[in-house]
Amino acid sequence: MKKLALILLFSIMLAGTAFAYNLSKQEFEIKVDDKGFGVITEKYYFTFLGSEDLNAFMQAVKKNGQDLLVWQVFDERINPYFETPEIISLIGFSFDPKTNVLELKYSTDNQIAQKAVEDPRSTTWRLKPGFLQKFEQGTLIIVPKSIKISIEFPQAAELKTELLPPTVQTTKNSLLLNNVRVNSLNIQYVIPKPIAQTISLSEIIDWLKNTGLIYVILAALIVLGVVAVIKRKSISERIENYLVEHSEISSREEEEEIEIEE
Repeated sequence: MKKLALILLFSIMLAGTAFAYNLSKQEFEIKVDDKGFGVITEKYYFTFLGSEDLNAFMQAVKKNGQDLLVWQVFDERINPYFETPEIISLIGFSFDPKTNVLELKYSTDNQIAQKAVEDPRSTTWRLKPGFLQKFEQGTLIIVPKSIKISIEFPQAAELKTELLPPTVQTTKNSLLLNNVRVNSLNIQYVIPKPIAQTISLSEIIDWLKNTGLIYVILAALIVLGVVAVIKRKSISERIENYLVEHSEISSREEEEEIEIEE
């Protein structure tokens, strides 16, 4: 109730302090992260008929502060386009008298884009239905010349440009809506999944050197080599002894056989 009373009081005060200014254009910059959330920057470009009007607007800026509900009463056009003021997280809100630009920057807990299809190699995302609802007029989506909407998706994203009308300007991972009049917009993009990297022998050796494990491995190989030589010598001696013993037995049997013949 206090909030409502404040807004009503502000409306009454505003009626006696009108001044002239125009909203010449608007720019909306939307940056979407790899989880579908994002940050939205709204820029309002004003023109003033004189310095007195500019000064009066700056006084209003001081009075209104960061309260978006009060700003909405002050000028209904100064209102977050993509979320309601109650649920956004305000990042910045300022007015630059040199450029006459009012800038509103915020984030939201609601996703801007949602997963559409996922397979082992990639994930396809789609701009959330209704995200551009303030630009819907009947069955059409209309973005006038005075408004620019730029949407930047994650760096690895690849827009499915074949789904977009030619009036939409695109790059690999971004698009621009300006002076657009279409029946619908199906904005989708694909993010490839990372492929498991193969590790070369030189990389393994470098890693072993950096960690010092290479010296442990070399010492272990030397010990194993010495053990192998000792065992090999022992085995050779056993074989030789076996051959010698069996050769003596064989010679004795031959002598016994000869004696029997005599």
